[in-house]
Amino acid sequence: MTEPIRVLQVVASLNAGGMENYIMNLYRMVDKSKVQFDFVVHHAAVGLYEDEIQELGGKIYHFTVLDDKNVVKYISELNRFFDEHKEYQIIHGHLSSLAVFYLGVAKKYNVPWRIAHSHGAGFLHTLKGTAKYLLFRTTKWNANVRLACSTEAGKYLYGKDTFEFVPNGIDVDRFTFDENKRIEMRKMLGIRDEYVIGHVGRFNLQKNHEYLLRIFKEVQQKTPNIKLLLLGEGELFSKIQNLAEDLEIKDKIIFAGVHKDVENYYQAMDAFVLPSLFEGLPVTGIEAQYSGLPCFFSDEVTREVKICSDTKFLKIGNENLGLWVDAISQQRINKERNKIELITKKFDIRTAAKSMEKRYIDLWKQSNS
Repeated sequence: MTEPIRVLQVVASLNAGGMENYIMNLYRMVDKSKVQFDFVVHHAAVGLYEDEIQELGGKIYHFTVLDDKNVVKYISELNRFFDEHKEYQIIHGHLSSLAVFYLGVAKKYNVPWRIAHSHGAGFLHTLKGTAKYLLFRTTKWNANVRLACSTEAGKYLYGKDTFEFVPNGIDVDRFTFDENKRIEMRKMLGIRDEYVIGHVGRFNLQKNHEYLLRIFKEVQQKTPNIKLLLLGEGELFSKIQNLAEDLEIKDKIIFAGVHKDVENYYQAMDAFVLPSLFEGLPVTGIEAQYSGLPCFFSDEVTREVKICSDTKFLKIGNENLGLWVDAISQQRINKERNKIELITKKFDIRTAAKSMEKRYIDLWKQSNS
């Protein structure tokens, strides 16, 4: 093997989301003389990570954004791509909603190793959501390697079929608490002595921003000297901004957008809240805990994300709003964030990257022996 193995990573976009952060963390840490990543992206716009990927030696292929009207065009694109790119022996799919298509076409063109990687553990119980879920479950027919970020994510995508649990990893050193960075970030964001509740996530139904805003409004009535820091973008962004106005809390909220240096924004926070309707194993939850933040997660989030002894899991729903308000209101600012008690170190990206690198090399050797 004189040239690096080129692994085709299939993603939705190359912006700073939980899944994308995980893949980029892997990419930065693997030995690129042995393994290189190329990307199939289902997003028209240039993503935040594209320049970095190209600097690291990766290639990027932008595909049609699939909708109900262009399925035939999308499948035609896939056929043309795999017909022209016989060099790929490993495809690693992180986009379960479309895996039936791209893994199916990869199988048709005899790509030896077709990896399905489940990053989610639930779906919206709507007609469209149910249809997507049924489509997800066909993924296993075209994949011959099945991975999942948590036990629940594996059961969700593969049912009773076997799969391997692969913990999401982060560069833990980047998230160590730094008092000077905290002062710098809070100054930049216009935060003085306010208690800051933080959240990082795409503005979509899954992340449950509406519930988060209602929690914040109630907490703010008990603790007026408080702000909400939101990082992310998405289809519900305008709706959530309008809700903030209706609830008369918009002046207390910082909509910070999307940033590659998310670790710096955790420094500005005093607590982290993730009231999701469902999750696989949220990278943001791992990042927030390693940043030393008190964390409040929905009980729909897998317990496998827990790495700090005092991380709390709370039921969601209007009848449970008071549980969140009381728990957050009682939490005092933790002045010893860097001394927070970690109960596991399994999410270190160095370990995860070496393991994934070995997996790719072993698969390549099997198909070239």
